[in-house]
Amino acid sequence: VAGKEKPAYIPNAPQETEEDDSRMQQIRAKLQCGGKLTEQERKYLQENDPQTYSKLLEEEREQKNYERMLRSCRTKGEVQHLKLGRIASSLDRMKKAEGNGSLSKEEKLEIAGRELRNINHAIRTTQEYLRGNRLSNHAAGDYSTMEEKLRSLLKERIEKVLDERTSRVTAYDTFRRSGESEEDDTAKRIKELYAEIQDNWQESAERTGWSARV
Repeated sequence: VAGKEKPAYIPNAPQETEEDDSRMQQIRAKLQCGGKLTEQERKYLQENDPQTYSKLLEEEREQKNYERMLRSCRTKGEVQHLKLGRIASSLDRMKKAEGNGSLSKEEKLEIAGRELRNINHAIRTTQEYLRGNRLSNHAAGDYSTMEEKLRSLLKERIEKVLDERTSRVTAYDTFRRSGESEEDDTAKRIKELYAEIQDNWQESAERTGWSARV
């Protein structure tokens, strides 16, 4: 018996167009570099890539759990411990992905994007919690060394991610471009997210009594 023939082309049947493919690529690129999807993009992802959408829901559940733990903190020291632990965990997962030879470049970028979103979420929600609640200063200054170390590690991880996109991104400075540098949209979005993380982290650190900037 001959093998199955490919289904015949049906003129009126829905076909995947170049526009559809381009839209999905844009959504995936946005996720890879830590962007937040619009409601329309979420719906499109759910309908066209349920596996990635399921990962996104899992990520959001993890973020909700962080918010729940944050609300249980009663001192700035507890807030710092929770925030820095969350960031350290994300950085560790990014580093492990970088060294995993079985992962493709796109898979590594997907993991990096997810962890950048988690880091930004942790810093932003911590900042909002500190802004809206008067907490004890108990042990607030005990985490400055760890905070500085993690911010340096974050910069290293960002540079690694950018190196995955193009070898011509300047490694010594993720904010400036040399005259020879050419960056794609993903690299630009990563830099934008990194700048947002730095700003949010700075305010969060100042609210817990530590204001040095990496």
